[in-house]
Amino acid sequence: MSELFDAAIHRRIGPKVFVRKTGEYEAEQLAFKDWFMTKLVFTTPLQYLWDSHLVRTHIALLRREAGREEYDPSTVDQIPKFIEMMNIDMSQFKKENINDYESFNDFFIREIKPEARPIAAPDDDSVVLAPADCRLTVFDSVADAKHLMIKGKKFDMEHLLGGREKHADLIDKYANAVMLNARLAPQDYHRYHAPLKGTVTQIYKLDGTDFFTRRESLQSSVNVLTENEREIIEVESENCSYCFVPIGANEVGATVTLIKKGDKMNKGDEIGYFQYGGSDIVVLFSCSVEWDRDLHEKSYEGMETLVQVNEAIGKLKCSR
Repeated sequence: MSELFDAAIHRRIGPKVFVRKTGEYEAEQLAFKDWFMTKLVFTTPLQYLWDSHLVRTHIALLRREAGREEYDPSTVDQIPKFIEMMNIDMSQFKKENINDYESFNDFFIREIKPEARPIAAPDDDSVVLAPADCRLTVFDSVADAKHLMIKGKKFDMEHLLGGREKHADLIDKYANAVMLNARLAPQDYHRYHAPLKGTVTQIYKLDGTDFFTRRESLQSSVNVLTENEREIIEVESENCSYCFVPIGANEVGATVTLIKKGDKMNKGDEIGYFQYGGSDIVVLFSCSVEWDRDLHEKSYEGMETLVQVNEAIGKLKCSR
C-alpha cells in the first residue's frame, strides 16, 4: 500500500500545461493529497458548500496551521524528499547545499542565481518580461480573462483593487487594462520580478483569505483572486504604467514586498516573494501589449504555458 501511495504522490496528476521550453504538453506535478483537496472543494456538488462558507473557514484554519509549521527547524527533513519529488535543480540557486536552509519555508523562498534567469532584451524597454517562474496566461483585456479563464463571480477591477470607495482613480485607470495571470506551483521559484522598468508610485495591502490558486479554483465560481490576501503595487514609466498584484494563497500565503514607494526599478529587479504555499500574480497594463503569439494562442485556448521569470513574453505596442 505504501508503494502505491508513494507512486501516487510522485505522479504528474495536475492539470495539463504547455511547456514553452520543450514545446510539449505535460501534467503538472502535484502531491496526491493536494490534488484530492482541490477536487474535493472545487467540484460539484461539494463546491456549493465551499461557496456558502460551511467548510472553507475550517479548511483555511487547518491549512494556515500547516503553513506555520513550515517555519519550524525540524521541517528541514522535508527538503530532500521535496527536491527529489519535484525534480528541482539546486545548482540554479544561491544556496545549493540543502543543509544551509534553516526550515522548509527558508528553502521555499530560496534565492536564484542571476545567471539562471537572464533578463531578456535588457536594453529594450518595450519588451515585457515574465514576472515569475509560473504557469502563464495573457489576455488583451480583463473581460477576455474573465470569459476564458477566471470564473469568479466578483472578478473585476473594483474587487481586485480593493473597492471604489478608496481606490476609484486606480480602478478607472485600469478598467480596460491588458492583463496577465501568473500561477505559481509549490515547486516553483517563489520570488517575483518587475516585468518593465519604472518608478513605484503606490503600494497598499489588502487582507483576505487564503484559497487555493490552482487552475480548478480559478475556473470555479469562488472569488480566489479578489478575496485572497494581496498587495497592490503601481509602477509608472515613460512608456507604460502597470499594476502588479501578488496574491497569497494556500497555507500561510503571505506576500513580502522588498520595495517601497518612490523606488526606481529596472525590469527584472526583484519586487518581493511569497511565503510557503501556492501563489498567483495578476499584472494590469495601462497600454496595449502585443503578446508573443504562442502565449496568446494558448491562453485563448484556455491553456496555461510554463515559463520562467525574466523571459520575454510580449512587447509594448504604444507609448504615452
